[in-house]
Amino acid sequence: MKGRTAYLIMAVLALVCFGMILSVVYPFSTIESQSRAPSEERFSVADAETFSHEVAYMIDGDIEIAHEVVTIEGGATHFVTKSSNGRSERFQAAPDKPKYFLNEISDEETLEYVRESIQDDTNMTLLAESTDGEYTTLYVRDDDPSFEISSDTVSGNLLYVEKIAYEQTEESAEHRIYEPQNGWYRFYEHVRITDASGEVRVDPDTDSVQSANVSWDQTSPAETYAHYAVARLLGGTERHAVTFEYEPGEATVETPDWVEAVRDGHEP
Repeated sequence: MKGRTAYLIMAVLALVCFGMILSVVYPFSTIESQSRAPSEERFSVADAETFSHEVAYMIDGDIEIAHEVVTIEGGATHFVTKSSNGRSERFQAAPDKPKYFLNEISDEETLEYVRESIQDDTNMTLLAESTDGEYTTLYVRDDDPSFEISSDTVSGNLLYVEKIAYEQTEESAEHRIYEPQNGWYRFYEHVRITDASGEVRVDPDTDSVQSANVSWDQTSPAETYAHYAVARLLGGTERHAVTFEYEPGEATVETPDWVEAVRDGHEP
């Protein structure tokens, strides 16, 4: 009897040890990001012809990409893009009016390519050029009035929010609240998400995302616990953060000062 008990204890201990070894070699399970969820479970925004929208995606406090869009149905549109490579703006006073572009460029090869593209396009005119530090800014008029800005642009920016998974934590007459989830994920490689915080607010009547302010630590490679521990020691952890705002309906578009200047033939 004692021998059988001893064998049972040894078997249990062996299974525990085996489980601990597996936990070092393999993570227990992976979580699918929100972008891979069925369409009815993914975040969305309400269709609108008039809206204002802002999104920013940052890594370790540095902007990877940011957009600001304000558009009015039948009226003006102003679209600003910021990234680690510079800034660009697009403005159009009305759907049948010329477009005005501002492009900040730091790379000489890209600058020459853009200059040549402007010269080769009969609709475009280089109105002014300025240099400030590492950036050269080109100011351009485009007489082709076509300008595709819609709520689909906003939907595309939801992908920054949907990089990880979320769980609903609250619901009221005003909003539903979703919070980001820690865990093991598989993107282009295995990663581990930790210290996830913030929330996504969704309108319960339209299912449209109103705002998001979320952040998380992302460690890679993290195929196993062992890989994760080593990556943490070697500085393989980055802090990701996303802010998102969307307001369909009323909006106001003001003509940028640089547009008024170059349109009138002055220096921007």
